[in-house]
Amino acid sequence: MLYFSMIYGLFTIVGGVIGFIKAGSVVSLVAGLASGLAIITSTLAYIRGQMIGFFLLVGISLILGGWFFNGYLATGKVMPQLLMVVLSVGNLIGLLLLKRPSQHTALR
Repeated sequence: MLYFSMIYGLFTIVGGVIGFIKAGSVVSLVAGLASGLAIITSTLAYIRGQMIGFFLLVGISLILGGWFFNGYLATGKVMPQLLMVVLSVGNLIGLLLLKRPSQHTALR
């Protein structure tokens, strides 16, 4: 399931770049890059057995999921709001089912 976290991080980065290209939003670019890299770095830490990676992944997923859910309620737009909500919830479910990295050795 940690593969999903890596994909989630990549989607976040790509979303930030798309936001910059389509709307000229520097905030989208910076936020997408920062949160995407944080997700990928946290995933790698968790794979290496560092529990801080787990807690960071849960925290980032909650923050992004909440942010985009609020945006979805305000605008009703599926892209990117609802997509990011679904990815955030999927990542949270996967992390909570996984519990600890020793149960799954991803990226070996």
